[in-house]
Amino acid sequence: MNKLLRRLGFWSSVTIALLVALIDAGMILSTILFPMTTITSMEAYTISFNSWQMLPLIPSLLLAPMFVVMMLCIHHYASDDRKVMSQMGYSFALICAAVLSIHYYIQLTVVRQGILNNETAGLWQFAAPNPHSFFWTFAALGYGFMGIALLCAAPVFAGKSERAIKWLFTANGVIGIGFLIGNAMGIFIVNILASFVWGILFPIAAVLVARIFRNSKDVSSEK
Repeated sequence: MNKLLRRLGFWSSVTIALLVALIDAGMILSTILFPMTTITSMEAYTISFNSWQMLPLIPSLLLAPMFVVMMLCIHHYASDDRKVMSQMGYSFALICAAVLSIHYYIQLTVVRQGILNNETAGLWQFAAPNPHSFFWTFAALGYGFMGIALLCAAPVFAGKSERAIKWLFTANGVIGIGFLIGNAMGIFIVNILASFVWGILFPIAAVLVARIFRNSKDVSSEK
């Protein structure tokens, strides 16, 4: 494994862990300071809106390309007999990044600017408080593909020292599919609970992947 690959793998994984931690903190603060559970219309959302509510969306937007970089590094790390699985994971990561990038950029531009400029016609279909909006649909689709990508990449980590990563990737993969199923069935509490579990498990997995790349020479000798 060359030096550039080790650095990209390490720093992309560390960055992902930090971004998810920022997302978690932002979501907690936003929920406490700007609760949305009682908002049922665009008018109510406009009245209560504050740009700080969208703070967690910034690290979420950055997470999408970082996930692609990490998955690409995992693909190059994979042994030859498992590269087909890592290639599938990388491919699904590209779809995930495309969906989530569009999703969060729309929130930070179209929705935010529309509310601030009082141009709210049709925005309720994109607003976060509306569980039947594109906001929830795009999020479920993006994180669903993230879950599929992680499920595909999980078999790459076959060594004894990598077992925790394998199971964390598998768990996060199941959570991602839970996003898709919960949204499709209209059981939005599933999405909310899944996001909390993902916020805990995914950064742990990213930190362990970073350690793999940091200690890549030792890991390579084990494999």
